[in-house]
Amino acid sequence: MCTVEVKVCEIRDAVQVAIEQNEFKRLQKLKKSVVVGDSTGALELTLWENQFDQITLGASYHIRLLKIRTFNDQSSLNATSDTSFIKIGDLGEVIEQIDNNLNSYKSDKGQIVFVESLDNQYKCQGCGGTNFSENENTISCNDCRSRFLKQDTIQDDSMKIKISTYANEEYNLKVSKSLLSPLLNNSTLLATTDTQSNNFEENLELIIGLNVEFAYDYHTGYINTLEIINQNQPKEENQLSA
Repeated sequence: MCTVEVKVCEIRDAVQVAIEQNEFKRLQKLKKSVVVGDSTGALELTLWENQFDQITLGASYHIRLLKIRTFNDQSSLNATSDTSFIKIGDLGEVIEQIDNNLNSYKSDKGQIVFVESLDNQYKCQGCGGTNFSENENTISCNDCRSRFLKQDTIQDDSMKIKISTYANEEYNLKVSKSLLSPLLNNSTLLATTDTQSNNFEENLELIIGLNVEFAYDYHTGYINTLEIINQNQPKEENQLSA
């Protein structure tokens, strides 16, 4: 859940969606897509019918208990039954257009502190939540009442990684196994250890302490590039060149 302070830049027409309440009952609900922005950017916010009168075009709000959903590297916000809207003073000039090509990546250098598995969970395609009730072949979201076949839900095949930068900042991020594999297959690393395993996760300890250069999406916390840098290069030199 997150809290934001934003201005309402656009309110789109309501659309009707069908939501499974249980195995025998389907509800028709209305939802609206709203564009909200601040000085750093704009995002799409999904509201449900009982929340339509909570906002006014052009007004600014402190909005609590929103869910963040990420799909195809694009973030959006989803209101829940607990979301609250508090009108605040005008935020002034804000970014009003969602930039789908916005570069939201930052880069840095540091040392890997740990890497460990994420708990792979199904994620709702409707609201991005993980609060489910499971049947043999289907999963029902307890938050938005959407219902999906198990093979249609999204699973996260990423790892948790902590990197300590040369400026003594720590980043807790997520990284795909495909980005970690080249580090594990590094010829220098393999040549200096006799404790190789065929199990990917058992080998992760081999990359602890490596100096790396990385870039990550500051909206989602996902790393998109991860490369080993000169392991003999002093930290002070790395910091000056970062």
